[in-house]
Amino acid sequence: MEALDWLHLPNLEVRSGILGVAEIRDGPSGELIVVELEPGSYRPCVGTDPEGRVPGAIASFCAVHESVLGGWRERRGIAAVRRGGVVGWVSTDIATAGFFDHDVLAELAARDAEVFEQWCAGFFASMSYPHGFGHFGGDGRAPVVYVQSSAGAGHYPVVEILGDDGPVGLEVAFSPAIVDSVDVSRDLQVTRVVEPSPGVLQEI
Repeated sequence: MEALDWLHLPNLEVRSGILGVAEIRDGPSGELIVVELEPGSYRPCVGTDPEGRVPGAIASFCAVHESVLGGWRERRGIAAVRRGGVVGWVSTDIATAGFFDHDVLAELAARDAEVFEQWCAGFFASMSYPHGFGHFGGDGRAPVVYVQSSAGAGHYPVVEILGDDGPVGLEVAFSPAIVDSVDVSRDLQVTRVVEPSPGVLQEI
């Protein structure tokens, strides 16, 4: 992984093992990328490039299983993982992306679809720059962690992150240098959920 400046955000719990990633301007609705991963705590990591086209701009946004990064006394950081294949692409006109536990959020959304739709509609206005957490209905079981990059509108690859024993997370690559280096021909090791269940987030 590139020599970026990495900021580790508070953990994201993915109890269901179904991690979702999406353009996040109007909440995590619409076209989603959903994959199966080991349930547990994931560390959202924001990488900025001090020598990029826009110094200090967000170049990478990852969610990596906490176990592969080591404990606090022996923190290994993002350098302990590597990129695999391209899971999909996030298209956005304001360079936003978010990670969340898909099945837990979908279950909560199904209980009150109208309120969930209103929450999504107001998500952008409530976002903090350049990153933060949102909670539907204030429910801490289903946080959405997001970033806003200064990269602007674009079509950004979502790449599987691999550890020693297989897939351990996902990355959204905003930096042109990373995008250019991504190998779109690599076979995936992660399992993509083609039709996530429950599918409330797609229906709204």
